[in-house]
Amino acid sequence: YDLDDDKVAAAKQLLARVKRAAPHHLEVLAEVEHMIEAYITLAQAPINRDERTEKKVPLELRKRKLCDLTRVPVITCHLPVNPMGQYPIGSYPHFRYFEDRIQDVGGINVPKL
Repeated sequence: YDLDDDKVAAAKQLLARVKRAAPHHLEVLAEVEHMIEAYITLAQAPINRDERTEKKVPLELRKRKLCDLTRVPVITCHLPVNPMGQYPIGSYPHFRYFEDRIQDVGGINVPKL
């Protein structure tokens, strides 16, 4: 796995700017940061490409801080646009937890299911 330090630095700077500009969104940003770290950990999880067997999810993804992220919407779900821009917690599907197992589904970027 090859980490692009420039992209990581740019993402951290962007998050810091948003935090300073919108302190009322700190809880949302904290949950999003947890989700970002989880996706990075998942991407780095070693998978044997020759085997299509399931593997345990890395321990750090099973921690309590990664369950019921009520402010992190599931981005693949349809969410009708609210003209007022109001999306109260519970009004949209949100991240609940990772399953206990992952599997390589094939592909050049080693996507995991």
